[in-house]
Amino acid sequence: MNKTDKLTDTEYAIIKNHPEVGVRVLHGHPLTGLIHDAVLSHHERIDGRGYPNGITEGTITQVAKMVGLADADQQPPVSCRYADRDGIGANRNKFRQAV
Repeated sequence: MNKTDKLTDTEYAIIKNHPEVGVRVLHGHPLTGLIHDAVLSHHERIDGRGYPNGITEGTITQVAKMVGLADADQQPPVSCRYADRDGIGANRNKFRQAV
């Protein structure tokens, strides 16, 4: 993501589709069963404000939590403009505790 300005609502809606797109891309791969939940749910949040399904802590798999944490650590809020929109940087400790 190279955009330096804040994302528009339309742009953010497109970004939020990437977990579902990832699942479709992996369809039919022999290892899909091992990573499906991680790909689909790595942007879910334990408070239910994540995407794409808004699920809460009890229904987010351990592997999805780990991938979400790794993803958040790879994209510091300063360089990842859309991350601040959901407070990812502020919630890193919650993710770490959950994992």
